[in-house]
Amino acid sequence: MLRKPGRNDALHPFVVPTDAGLFVELLVRSPPQQDLLGVSEMASYNTFMEIWSEVTGEKSEVRETTVDDQDKLAPGGLGREAAESTATSAEFGWGKHLVLPKDVSFGRHFDKSKC
Repeated sequence: MLRKPGRNDALHPFVVPTDAGLFVELLVRSPPQQDLLGVSEMASYNTFMEIWSEVTGEKSEVRETTVDDQDKLAPGGLGREAAESTATSAEFGWGKHLVLPKDVSFGRHFDKSKC
């Protein structure tokens, strides 16, 4: 079971480490004054745990928790910092001005299937 603060259906960025080079290429080739969010996919924690269950063969779920509960699990500030970040993005999103890799166009689109 995964416990996270904020709505579990809110979208969060997930990054596949091997996509980093693709993000750099997109950033270099993107038009100026564009805020590119280097993300492989936006997904909810509900979706993440569904995929986790499929891959592992183990039933998994995500449950909402509080920032204070997360702070107790990882004392010293890290638990609170991560929990506040997740809760804030779940409530307010990531911003309408951000551009995702799939939306960048410089003669070709970001297509992970061709990498």
